[in-house]
Amino acid sequence: MMYSRITKALKEMKSKEQPTDYLNFYCLGKKELYDENSEVINEEEFKKLPRFQQHILETRRSPIYVHSKLMIVDDSYVLLGSANINQRSLAGSRDSEIAVGGYQPTHIIHDGNYPKGEVHKFRLALFVQHMKMNDIVFQNPDSIDCVRRINMIANMNWDNYVLEEMELDSNLLKYPYTVTKGGVEPRALFFPDAFDAQGYIYNPHFSTFKMSNFINEILPSSLKKSLLS
Repeated sequence: MMYSRITKALKEMKSKEQPTDYLNFYCLGKKELYDENSEVINEEEFKKLPRFQQHILETRRSPIYVHSKLMIVDDSYVLLGSANINQRSLAGSRDSEIAVGGYQPTHIIHDGNYPKGEVHKFRLALFVQHMKMNDIVFQNPDSIDCVRRINMIANMNWDNYVLEEMELDSNLLKYPYTVTKGGVEPRALFFPDAFDAQGYIYNPHFSTFKMSNFINEILPSSLKKSLLS
């Protein structure tokens, strides 16, 4: 729906820009190849490991799960809190939540010029953390050049993430879909190593296994009965 609205507005303006120049979704992942410094276990030790751990050693990749709720607005205001966007967090009568907001009165956006205060530095530090590089275009995050540069890095990382013999230079991944003015198309049916509806792990290069095996081998006994019943 969001991309449909952006596409409609671009068409009305007869713009040559793409929907992804204005709205994007990313995730984080890590992956590494074996080298002379990698820890190696022998075949007998490998066979004793739960299948899930064997799979991680085979693929050398995994998603990075980030549970923080962070918003940075125009390099002027930063908000960090514990609330999720759901009824439990936002109703005000259930979960207890906390949030911290910060800004510098002398460093706020003015006449379209981005401030260069501590919020700006914090946002740049996050960019460097997730993309392992700095670029002059990162100074102005609302510019088309900045957005396209980030998308190029994230798309390249996704391609390397799913290939067997490629290592990631940084952690930012583009969600696996392609957006054009004609619509949204998936680039993959599943994330690599994710579970499908039948309880099998999806991986184009390695064998699959049942979700029930994962539950039996990994989860504490207190959770097994409810999940397997």
